[in-house]
Amino acid sequence: MRNFWGTFSYSYSVARANDPRESKREYSWDFDYGNVLTVIGGYRQDFTQFDWYHNFKSSWWYKVLAFIPLIPSDISEYTVKYRYLGGKPYTPEIWHYEWKTWTVDGDQLINSARMKPYQRFDIMISQRWFFNRWNLKTYFEVENLFNHPNVWDYLYKDNGERETIYQFGRMVIGGVIVEF
Repeated sequence: MRNFWGTFSYSYSVARANDPRESKREYSWDFDYGNVLTVIGGYRQDFTQFDWYHNFKSSWWYKVLAFIPLIPSDISEYTVKYRYLGGKPYTPEIWHYEWKTWTVDGDQLINSARMKPYQRFDIMISQRWFFNRWNLKTYFEVENLFNHPNVWDYLYKDNGERETIYQFGRMVIGGVIVEF
């Protein structure tokens, strides 16, 4: 169990502001997400402490397969992350057909609607190799693994239609870091 690690973070917040049009009226401020949850867990293994790894590392086929993410490295780390935020408040605009324009009316409540909750599940594999005077680190990450459609904003078109703008869906990222 000593190679496992994790963090758990939860907060509940209420962010309110006074309506500038009527000082006694409050509205949900832009960052009033309510529930915010982040859970991160991982496993880190230092394979240099095992004799079998040194034998494995000196084989010719290890040199060919070493950069495949699940093949052990000097230090290998596997991480998962889940993030949840309650729906972000926004002020829906109203389409006025007679003017052919979108507006926020003067008596309309500010931030009276909420977007769907934000959810994301990520996985990451990172590997590190030690050499005489330098280190090599590689990483492979999949963000938003389940491709949850997270709303970024709404686009109000000139023809009276509202289009949903989504954040990036699933993203696959990889890289190499050379340390001196």
